[in-house]
Amino acid sequence: MIGPLLVLAPLLAAQAGVVDRGVLVVREGTREIGRETYELREGALDDRTPGHRLEARGSRGGLAILYSIQADGAGGAREFRLELTHARGERAVLFLGRMGRGVFLVRALGSSGERARELPASSPPSALSDSAFASYALLPHRLDTGDSTFVVVIPESAVRLTARVVDRGLERTPVNGVPATLRRLDLQLGEEQRTVWLCPEDNRFVKLAVPARNIVVERLPSGT
Repeated sequence: MIGPLLVLAPLLAAQAGVVDRGVLVVREGTREIGRETYELREGALDDRTPGHRLEARGSRGGLAILYSIQADGAGGAREFRLELTHARGERAVLFLGRMGRGVFLVRALGSSGERARELPASSPPSALSDSAFASYALLPHRLDTGDSTFVVVIPESAVRLTARVVDRGLERTPVNGVPATLRRLDLQLGEEQRTVWLCPEDNRFVKLAVPARNIVVERLPSGT
């Protein structure tokens, strides 16, 4: 019975709308500083338009991280919720984002009160978090539109940046110490350079490098 069950597992996941799920390990240099688990589902949003829902949770630096996002078919954020909680159970800060008429509203609620910022946006921007790196799992859907330049919102800092992507094609790069051939994308995010690697077979997110912070995020093999 084990064989048939293994064969049916991907099919059942697809029927449930799950298009990707995984575990990410976050390293600063060679030191592991956190992990995240995430699940990306495809299906109708609240207004019945096709889209994606991403749910992620993790921990890093004494903080528990919960992140959820509703995105359109191109990976643009309709709304997001990012909650950071101290290990002792006290909420550090809650970030909420929502697309409005010509603006994307970002609110931050913490012990010192609430602050809000409206960012110009003619369409839903990509939301790339510096706390929940699983947010990069939506990036391939943005690239599917053929756009090499698009708008990004960073939830934690409530800033709007222009992102530019250059596809470098296939290259060999280590993933958890094992060489792999992946699709490399150079991502210019404002003034900062980042590199994203995707699986060439299905364009799933595999690896991220943030040189300015000496951070590398890598997807763990299934079952790890």
